[in-house]
Amino acid sequence: MSLQAHVGKSNTNLELSQAGSNNALLENSTDQAWNPRMAGAPPNRIGELRAQRRISQQDLAEQIGTSNQQISRLETGKGNLTQEWMRKIADALGVSPADLLPEEERASSKPPPPANDEVRFAGTYMPSQDSIPVYASAEAGLGEMSIGEQIGTIPRPPPLEGVTGGYAVHIVGDSMEPVLEQGTLVWVSPTPPRSGQLCIIQLKDHGDGEHRAMVKRYRRSRADFYVVLQYNPESEIDLEKRRVDKLHKIVGATFE
Repeated sequence: MSLQAHVGKSNTNLELSQAGSNNALLENSTDQAWNPRMAGAPPNRIGELRAQRRISQQDLAEQIGTSNQQISRLETGKGNLTQEWMRKIADALGVSPADLLPEEERASSKPPPPANDEVRFAGTYMPSQDSIPVYASAEAGLGEMSIGEQIGTIPRPPPLEGVTGGYAVHIVGDSMEPVLEQGTLVWVSPTPPRSGQLCIIQLKDHGDGEHRAMVKRYRRSRADFYVVLQYNPESEIDLEKRRVDKLHKIVGATFE
């Protein structure tokens, strides 16, 4: 099955992965840093945002290519939170770099509301160019959803610029709440996820003609299983590889 996707217009989009890191907030990034210890500023929000997403320091460290000791140093202000660190961490947590800052710092860096012909992602507004397809979805039981025919398109989100085969699909079911609620339109890249990233798991055909899929957070691969995480109810699942057709990385979302 070849999937691609996108949906109608929405006010709020959120980047959920490392894709799309050419963020306008960080174009010409340097080693200049915002340091929470300066001028009595409050701590950054890395630990708070990480905990909301149920991502450990070790998982975050693996995703951005560093150590959990370095994550701890950055969270507590003992490490130098450079723009490059902010970009990497924000991409991994699915937020904008500005969202890592305390409230008073974020207030001064919020962009203006988007126009109707713009797509918002990770705090940056990009004009719509070409489009990607959006696929129909329906509940299929046991934490699965059925993905059907193309039902429309949406403007191509920045994380999928230059990506062949990108698509969008609505979340069905509540197994990933509160991170991804039912009805959320996710942007999907046909590339495999890394540890800690959200993903669409396309399952092999049951012989009934339905294309089933699951939405989970990828943890790791074992000999005969993929280890994935769901949030509602919270559990770590060993998914047999023989059931899986493809793993596709979720790179962003549109919340209506």
